[in-house]
Formats: sequence, C-alpha cells, structure tokens
Amino acid sequence: MQKAIRRCVTEQDGLNAKKKEVEKTQKELSLKSADLQKEKAAVEEKQNRIADTKVSLAQSRAESDRLFAEYSRKMQIYTEFRNEDEELIKQVDREIDDLLSGLKDPSEVTTVKDPEHDESKVTGDYSGDGELFSRSNAALSLTYPAPGHYSVSQSFGHYRNGRAHTGIDFPCPKGSKIVAAQKGIVVKVKRLNYSYGYYVMVYHGTDAKGRKVVTLYAHNSSILVSVGQSVRKGQQIAKSGSTGNSTGPHCHFELILNSSKVNPKNYLSK
Repeated sequence: MQKAIRRCVTEQDGLNAKKKEVEKTQKELSLKSADLQKEKAAVEEKQNRIADTKVSLAQSRAESDRLFAEYSRKMQIYTEFRNEDEELIKQVDREIDDLLSGLKDPSEVTTVKDPEHDESKVTGDYSGDGELFSRSNAALSLTYPAPGHYSVSQSFGHYRNGRAHTGIDFPCPKGSKIVAAQKGIVVKVKRLNYSYGYYVMVYHGTDAKGRKVVTLYAHNSSILVSVGQSVRKGQQIAKSGSTGNSTGPHCHFELILNSSKVNPKNYLSK
C-alpha cells in the first residue's frame, strides 16, 4: 500500500510538472499569437496606406496629364503624355525589337511577288534593286519627316520626370504631309489606340559601319503605305495626327541604328 501510494504521489508530481510545462507553452503561444495579430494589423494598415497612396498617385497623374494637355493646346506645343501604362510601353517595345532583330542584310534581300499587308514579310524578301543602302552613310542623310514643320516640341532625351523620350516631336496640323526621311522599304504598319498610335517603320539598309538603319513615324491620322512597299526619299507615307499617346497633332520621329534609338537631330537636313 505504501509503495503504491508513493508511486501515485510520484506520478502525480510528474503530471503536475507536465501540466506546468503545458501551461507555460500555452502562455508562450498565446503571447506569440498576440504578437502575430499585432504584426498582421500593422501589415494590413501598411497595405491600406499603400493602396491609398496608389489611388492618390493615379489621381495626381491624371490631373497632371489633364493640365499638361490643356497647356499643350494653348501653346500648340504637342508631344506625348508622361504617364502612360508601363506594360503597354514594354509590349510595343518588345514587338519592335522582335522586328528589328529579324531584318535581313541588304545583300540578302530579293524580290517579293506580293507585298501586301502581311507583316511576316518584314524579315524576308523585298522587291527590286537599289531600294536599300549597303554599307553607305547615305542611309543616314535624312530629310525632315514633316516638310515645312521644323520646330521641336520635345527633343530626344528625357522628360523632366526622367522618362526617356526616344525621338523628336515636330508639331504640325492634323493631315500634314509625313514623308519618308530616306529611301527604303516599309517594314511595319501598325494602328494602335495607345503608345505610338498609327505608326510606320521604314528600313533603309546599312550605313558605312554596317549598322541597320530604320526610321519610325508615329501618331499619324492615316497611313498611306503598306508593308513591303518601296518608298523614295521625301515620298508621302502618312498624314499627321494625334493618335495613341499624344497631346495634340505632331510627328514623333525616331532613328534606330542596330536596334538602338539615337538622336535624329545630327542626321536631318532640309
């Protein structure tokens, strides 16, 4: 009986010790749970602040664009809005990069039988001889894309907010003549309601360094050429407008050398 009693007492002491450990663990878990609840509340509060900031920023950008558009209309100095959707910009850039990477060297270009609107031909065959320059700096002797309109509303470089501006903007009334800056072959015609809007790209061949020379003409109201078509220097290819990301009628003009956008100013002459 005494042994049984001592055994029961010992077991009870063990159970009491275990109970204390369980109670201690429960207390620690309770404290941790309280800390987690505090952290969760802090995270949710931070998320709410971020959401409010995003809404406020979006409203500020919209107001900034509205005021900029109003100023542009008054001053008739047209360019692009500063706050365009980044994903849309990347999408257009990827499409252009894919096109540029597939352009053939002038020595590989042969005759095409049916140069309609099929953009699959931009990396393939083109008609005739002498339409593209081959290792000649004449490919970089460019005429202004909007004849008679030489003032610049936005130069090549960056906007004040730091975003890159990859061409030159020439303000001109809607419907003004837009011409090919040099002879070449139309390699892209696109009609968007964002970004470049209605734009045309012309491939001119290679300069003396072997770089592929391409020009881009954006924000047109209408396009008068099709993919695969040969064009002469000074030939009308479009009518100016304000399609896409534009604050008013102007020609956004870009010069691309081996997929790199460079300042066209150094290559333009009347």
